[in-house]
Parts: sequence; C-alpha cells; structure tokens
Amino acid sequence: MKIVTDTGTIGLGTTETTPRIGIVDYSKRVTDDFGVTTVVERGFSRRLSLRMALPFGDVDALQRRLADLRATRVRWVADDRFSWLSAEGYYKDFELDLAVPPISYCTLTVEGLSETEVVADPGGDPAPEGEASTFQLLQPTAVTDAVLIDSSVPEDPAPAWSAGTTYPAGAIVARAHRRFESLVANNKGNDPASDAPGWLAIGPTNRWAMFDDALGTETSAAGAIVVQLNAGAATGLALLDVRGATVQVQASGYDRTQQVGAGAITFLDLPGTTGTITVTIAGAGNVAVGTLLVGEIVGLGITEAAPTAGITDFSRKEVDDFGEVTIVQRAWAKRMSARALIRTDAVDLVANRIAAVRARPSLWIGHTGIDSLTLFGFFKDFSIEVGDTSASCRCRSKG
Repeated sequence: MKIVTDTGTIGLGTTETTPRIGIVDYSKRVTDDFGVTTVVERGFSRRLSLRMALPFGDVDALQRRLADLRATRVRWVADDRFSWLSAEGYYKDFELDLAVPPISYCTLTVEGLSETEVVADPGGDPAPEGEASTFQLLQPTAVTDAVLIDSSVPEDPAPAWSAGTTYPAGAIVARAHRRFESLVANNKGNDPASDAPGWLAIGPTNRWAMFDDALGTETSAAGAIVVQLNAGAATGLALLDVRGATVQVQASGYDRTQQVGAGAITFLDLPGTTGTITVTIAGAGNVAVGTLLVGEIVGLGITEAAPTAGITDFSRKEVDDFGEVTIVQRAWAKRMSARALIRTDAVDLVANRIAAVRARPSLWIGHTGIDSLTLFGFFKDFSIEVGDTSASCRCRSKG
C-alpha cells in the first residue's frame, strides 16, 4: 500500500490478499409508501478497505503519518494494476493491530472524491476461464422517439393539449408523452410540459407507459400490442407484468415466441446486430405490458451457492389499542442478494458495470429461469473482495 502526494510516493505497508472495494452512491432514491421510487442521479465515490502488514517497529511512525494525512487529499494505491484499487481522496478511519512481533497490521478504509464519469465498457465476460456468467445484468437503453419507431397503440384516450383551448378544472390532456390534469378553471395557454402552474402530472400516456421505467403503470390495447424498436446492437429484452397469451420477438435472423406466464418474460439471446426489433404481445381481449426493457446483457460472474430472495411489502398494517388490525393492501417489491465469482483481472470491468447503473433501474438476473432471482430495480450496495487469481462480488438489489 502506498500514497502518492504532490511531493512523491510514500510506502505504508504490504497489502494483504482480499482487499475490498465498494461504492458510496450520492444519487437520491426515495420510495414512497406506495412503492414508487423517484431517482435523482448524482455522483459517486469509490470505497477501498484493506489490511496491510508492517514491521512492529513501524507502528508509531505509521500512526503519526496517518494523523498528519487526516485532512489531506492524496491518492491511495493498494494495487497499481487495477483502477478500483486506487482512490484519490481521504481515509475514513484506520485501526492498528499490534500483533506479536515482528509483524503488526493496519486496517484502513478510504473514500474517494465524488465522480460522475462512466467508463466505456470494453465488453467481455468476467467469469473464470472456460465458464459463462450466470449472474447477469440487462442495462436498458432509454426508449425515446428515436428508439420507438412505431407502435400499434394510440398515444392516449385523452386529447392532446392545445394552446388555444381553455380547459376547466379536472380536464385531462396528453402532452410530451405524459398525462396532465388541470387544477384550475379557465386554464389556457399554460404548457403543462414546461411545468406551468395549474397542471398536475399524473403519469405517462398509454403508448409510453411500458417505457417509463416504473412498475405500476401499463400500456394496454385490445387484441394485440405491436411495437418496433431501433435500440442499436441489443442483446437482451425483457417484459414485466404482461397480460396476454404470447410474446413474440423478431429481429434480423431471430424469431422467438414465448407463452405468457407468471414473472418476467426474457429474451436474453438477441443477435446483437443493429436493425429493427419487433415485439408482439397477443391474446384474447385486452392485453397489457407494465414494463419493456431492451438493451445489452452483461455478465457479472458465476452465481455462487445460496443466493437469497425476499420482498418488501408496502401494505400498511395498523393495530389499535384494542388489538383491532386495519390493513391497506399496497404494492410490493422484490429484493435479492447474491455473490458471484469473477476473475481478478475483471475487477475493474465488473465494478464499472455496476457503478454505471447506480441511478438507472435495470434487470438483475441472479440465475436464468428463476423468477425470484430476477429483479427490476436498483442495486442497494455491492462489494468486491479481491484475491490473487479470483474475486468475489457481493451485490444486494431491490425492486
């Protein structure tokens, strides 16, 4: 372990195996009582925790040196080979373990400065040689007007907002793929898309509800929903909260149909070529889709034994002084915790992939085909323990 200052490099001790890296995310994620999460993307800082060995006689000098650095910005380097084992910032805390001479130890935690840059993904699978990742992440592409080429679903039953129309209180209009309700009478010339007073945003329009990255809203239509997407070289697609009989996905050289069942419907083997992707949801009567995700599937390693899954229930249960229980049923969200085995030389790759989606709801797949280990949401936290030839990534996610 060493530090790099403006005046030179200073060695602190010998880094032991399994240093740990993680992240401090400053993005603001607020989940209300109904399970709806609002996200404001902000920066993040790297966290580095390690244990280093040093001669027993150097303990006092190290304590004085770290005390002098308590408010000094330096670069802390545990291993020159990896970007995530180097952080520019300040140490959070340290503890000296005066073991039996001639060796002592120092446990040190460093938090880097805030950063926002997302490192370009070079591709590749971080799993050990000869194996393929079973812990995967679908990084969704934002669906914009340029990505959604065509849809069989009309924009919305509500009329489009018009600058020349006077709206009464309670009127519903569609504007910029969102629905708005007029809160005042004689509402004229106030564009709801520009946060004009007198309007309340009440959700996405019917056509765009399946692309709003939120659970609880849906796009519905009679008989079938057909959308065409130009999402670049997409390798994965998933649909959540589907009502219907079948889902068909077509792309260049690809045509696959799945029956609708409980849980997420995933297509994780798209060819990854540019061109139009056509998705058809069909069934008798009304069909609906809560969320459609399309993007790139990236590996996070081999899922180790005993991942865990559960739910967070947003229902309200209140017991009064007489023992009477009042229950208001609300939404629920999945949660999952898993560890994955990766190659040591892939530490930066995995850490960058997770940091890149810190404020983006994504699809986390602990094991293909197991719905309780397939979660749409955010990572709660992650850490990577770095060994000589392999590393273990622990990730907790919540829907």
